[in-house]
Amino acid sequence: MKRSYSSGSALVICDLRGTLTHGEPLLELVKAMLPQAGEIQRAAEAVIQRLEDDEISLAETLGMIAGLCKNGKLRKAVEYATFKMKLVNGFDQFVDCLHKAGIGLAIITPLFGVLTETLRNIYGHDRFRRIISNPLQFALDGDPRAAVDDSRLCRMIERFFIKARDHKAFDRMQATGKVSLVLDDESRKAELVGKIANSLKVPLEKVAYLASQAAELDVMAQVISHGGKAIAFNYHHRLVQAIDSSEAVQAGQVHWTDARSRRADLSHPASLILEH
Repeated sequence: MKRSYSSGSALVICDLRGTLTHGEPLLELVKAMLPQAGEIQRAAEAVIQRLEDDEISLAETLGMIAGLCKNGKLRKAVEYATFKMKLVNGFDQFVDCLHKAGIGLAIITPLFGVLTETLRNIYGHDRFRRIISNPLQFALDGDPRAAVDDSRLCRMIERFFIKARDHKAFDRMQATGKVSLVLDDESRKAELVGKIANSLKVPLEKVAYLASQAAELDVMAQVISHGGKAIAFNYHHRLVQAIDSSEAVQAGQVHWTDARSRRADLSHPASLILEH
């Protein structure tokens, strides 16, 4: 039976990095996992700066950051995502209100899977319909020959929140310095948005996409062309510049909310998403 929808959005898709977080989680993760390694932290800062200056690709950045995470403990990564990752204002309420309204939430992000899986366990597996991220490899004592697969790592993170937080395995389980690249280029987001919507049997006209970066212009164009909502939230000034020079997306077709700021609040896009 074909599912019917009201006139509002049925699915929200966005990136965790940039849109739903402040700062640079990739850099902050390195600092959290290796707090005493000043040289490694400075190297991570240089990598992120080169990415921002368009000197290296996202794929190269992810590979370098993964390498700098080598020997970092799983415990430190989970604790960073739990206590220190800078989620934007209203994140908790946003997740809850979408769930209560029966609107799905999907995340497509280049961030490492250890971060998204931690969030899934904090807020509830039923709060996220799909998550696509890049799995950072972990192994016992950091030995690649003893690497655990992604499903086992997810079970370990789940046990962290149930009863095993103090288990020494979370200290012995360390990053190997390798990452499996699922999303290695921002240009793939448009394709993945289509696949997620199709897998959930949600037409693109019922999709709301929250965008914050110029690289998401193709996704915005795709959603808009099918009658969905493109919402600019916590957006970088480069997104404004990209739209000003774009033929595919016009400023008037975008729902503009908060520019990038510590005051950006998800209650503002939420009101657009929930309207009928």
